[in-house]
Amino acid sequence: MTSLLHKFKRGFYVEQLKQLKITEVHGVPVQELSDQELKRALTIARLKEGA
Repeated sequence: MTSLLHKFKRGFYVEQLKQLKITEVHGVPVQELSDQELKRALTIARLKEGA
């Protein structure tokens, strides 16, 4: 069950970044980022959108 939840979260983060037109971070495609890097990139992107 945890694996399914993990896959869902990763997919959600990747999709959210794509909607913000972010396909890579520091030259690394978002699909290859670690979970922590995905969360950080999404948080920073959301903050920039609101600023």
